Parts: sequence; C-alpha cells; structure tokens
Amino acid sequence: MKKNTRGIIVYSIILGLFLIGMVTYQYLKSGRLATIQIELPAGTSLFIDDKALGTNPAENASYFETTVPIGTHTILVARDDYWPWKKDIEVKVGDVERLNPFLARQSSMGFIIGEADPEYDALRVAINSIKVPTKTDKLVSSSRKVALWAEETILFAEWIGDIASIPEYFCLEGGCTSALEVYRSNVPISNITFYPEREDVAVISTGEKIIAIELNKKGTQNFQPIFSGTAPQFVISSQNTILVLDNNQLLELAP
Repeated sequence: MKKNTRGIIVYSIILGLFLIGMVTYQYLKSGRLATIQIELPAGTSLFIDDKALGTNPAENASYFETTVPIGTHTILVARDDYWPWKKDIEVKVGDVERLNPFLARQSSMGFIIGEADPEYDALRVAINSIKVPTKTDKLVSSSRKVALWAEETILFAEWIGDIASIPEYFCLEGGCTSALEVYRSNVPISNITFYPEREDVAVISTGEKIIAIELNKKGTQNFQPIFSGTAPQFVISSQNTILVLDNNQLLELAP
C-alpha cells in the first residue's frame, strides 16, 4: 500500500472520530439530558440500566444525582436480605426526576410477645381497637402534609400541604390533583398507616397480608410484603417497629 493511501486512510479515521466527538459534544451541549436525584437508603446499591453506580456505606440515606439521556430508564436499588426497589421511568429533556426508594426486609426479623409480657394485654386491645381511616376521618402524617384513607378496597392519598410544594407524584397526566387513588385491593382494606419515618409510603393490611406501598405511581409502583398470616392487624410502635396481631399471636417486627 502506498504511503499516500495510508495517509488518506489514517486521516479519514481521525476525521471520522473528530466528527463523532463533535456530534456527541453538540448532543450533550444541546441539553438533551435529564437529571435523576435519589435519596439512597443506607447500605443499598444503585443500578441504572443494569450498570452499577455505587453503594451507600453510610448509616443514613445519602443524596445521589446523575444525568441520563432522554428516554426510558430502569432504576434498581438493592440490599442483601431486603426486597429490591425498581422503577422504570421515562424522562424528557430537562426533566428532574426525584426518587425516594424504600426497602422492606425479605424475612421478618422480630420476636413474639407472649401473654406473660406485662404489655401484652394493652397492646392487644390497642391493635383490636383500630379503625380504618375514612374520607371524613383521615389519617394525617406527622408533617401535616399528607392524608390517607380507604373506601372499602381502595386506598387514597391526599396532599394537604402547601400547593406550591405538591410532590410530582400527585401530578400525573398533565395536571396536579390533591387526591390520588393509590391502590385497589381484591379484598377490603382493614388498616392503614404510614411507613416508619415516611409520608410517601403507606402500610396496609388487606386479607392475609400486610404490605408497604409507595404513593408514587409514576413509572413502576413498588409494593413490598411485610407479613403474611391469617388476618393480621398492626400498629407502628413509638420505636418504629411494627406490632402485628394475628390469631391472638403478638409479634414485634423490624421494618
């Protein structure tokens, strides 16, 4: 091969790479990106589109932010011995997607509170006296911003805080609404409360199960089982544990 021919080939390759680089630069410069902001729970690992982006080794949640191309992306947050949290989202140019994952334990960690325990009777009475929140008697979060209630098999949430700071998950299909239908069960809902230290995740008992449900229905809505029994009822203790009463057996579970 002649030197001139080799030179032309090398020049063409360099020019091609340069043009690809310029196109990529212009693509990024044009802002055809979206931002994902995540409150990453302690001890969890983050994956976006099957790519590992790191682990939060801290004892508390840590803030994480990254940019992604416009389109559909799969966000996965995982931790050993916990149910994974996964959400498929679609983002447009300039979007800022704020995500706050939650993870419940795969196997209930806790202990039985026996009848000999001095608190057994009082706890049993307290759990049995629970009434399901209704539209006229809603359960309000500690921040006084979110309310929950049920109508037979349907769980509702309502934003009662400052309308200027209404979360994005109350703004679906092009408009914001203060009331949101969160979940439809096949059987009546028998109890509702907020997940410990969260106002964007509900815990409900329905039929044989206690489950945690995120209010955010954008993309994939996450459901995570907490307990399965016969007809369990529950309360959240002052220590943020879950006290479950099922067939007169009283248990205290870690969330």
